[in-house]
Amino acid sequence: MTKLAILTAAMLVGSSAVAHAASTCEVNPTTPVYAPDDSAISIIFDSFFAEAGNPANCNVSISSKADGTNNPDEFRVYRADYVGFVDAGETARFRVKHDGTTEEADVEGPKDVGDEYYSHFIGKDENGNITSRMRLTQDEGFGTTIDTLDYSLQGTMTRDQAEASLAGLGRAQTAMVTHLDATSGLLTGGNMTLTGDNEVRVLGGVGSFMLGGNVRYNISDGFSVLGGASIIDQGAGGAHYTGGMGALALRFVEPGGFFGEVGADGGIYRMRFSRTYTDSTGTQTVTGLGTGGIGALYVRGGVVFELDQSNEVVLSATAKQSFVGFGDYRETTSNSNLFSADLAGQTAGFTTVKLGADWTTSLTADVDLTAHVGLGTTMANQRTSAYILGGGTTTGGYASTVFAEYGLSLGWEVAPGSTVEGFVQGSTGTGIGTHAQIGAAYRMKF
Repeated sequence: MTKLAILTAAMLVGSSAVAHAASTCEVNPTTPVYAPDDSAISIIFDSFFAEAGNPANCNVSISSKADGTNNPDEFRVYRADYVGFVDAGETARFRVKHDGTTEEADVEGPKDVGDEYYSHFIGKDENGNITSRMRLTQDEGFGTTIDTLDYSLQGTMTRDQAEASLAGLGRAQTAMVTHLDATSGLLTGGNMTLTGDNEVRVLGGVGSFMLGGNVRYNISDGFSVLGGASIIDQGAGGAHYTGGMGALALRFVEPGGFFGEVGADGGIYRMRFSRTYTDSTGTQTVTGLGTGGIGALYVRGGVVFELDQSNEVVLSATAKQSFVGFGDYRETTSNSNLFSADLAGQTAGFTTVKLGADWTTSLTADVDLTAHVGLGTTMANQRTSAYILGGGTTTGGYASTVFAEYGLSLGWEVAPGSTVEGFVQGSTGTGIGTHAQIGAAYRMKF
């Protein structure tokens, strides 16, 4: 395209330097042009030009089928290819909003007739339309234009296949909530006796990395406050999460009788989930990444049996409500992941109930052993949902698991008020894999 042609296009849309108002595009009335099988669509612009300092906007929404029909159970993803002009030595800025996302790029010249200006993947929405909101800008230079926009079909997938893929996302989310519940117990006195002196403990684990500490402080007869914080790096059941977590609890213990506890925990994590789906190009196993947070409230109660001076058994029941916010979590769209999933901005709830038994015994005057077992279930409060490119918001099934917790701790009081500890801790569930770690700790009374 010559500079004279571009200047003529600019005059047609009235984007003069005097007006300094964003111009809009003009689409050739004979377009879009569809391939006979609807696998390709072309749009020709009569004018889509931005001069320096004066942006140009263009909104395009077309049917993915020439006859305007829509099959809501067929997902379709296209490659959008733009052809345009940028003079040599100049740079333009292109922004396009589509499918709930925004893409921006600097386009460096020279770009001329037939040159690829920009490309990206775009999906059909729930109504069968392909919709883009575009903006061209250039700070200085001759100006920039887009001549044509071509959509080429890259793949299709059925709604059943899309919904089935969400089972993997649901299991991964449930795995994260369940395994973190077991880990958070270490921050509120796990592997410690139900009652005891004021203590502070530092602890770390490998297998799944953990480094943190917790404290127990007795505020009055029978009442104690427990809390802790840790950094973690864990993975199991199709989920991997890295970040920091904290926990706080208030506990009341009636000696030789009942006890009750209320608490909260939460953290900020970098989350990664995997899922598998089948589309028209084959079977894909894909992974998404994003930042999110988890917050939870729980109540725990039970009975304490002091068998003798050396043995204590605690039977308990716990109910916990967790909430997950997925922040900016999404998958990257690519040739190997056309039907990417986006969970950004979503929240989800999970309910966990479990029964537990803890036994602490003094092996010698300086050595004590604590064993823990638990059995429970984690249930999602909603169906697993995601925005899947090419089809829109998609809802799968409920995700749940039945799990077991287990732990063993051996403590040695190396000096009055100072104890070193070794422990193993883990959790295993249906569909969520196993998370286990070996760790060490140091406790000090104060």
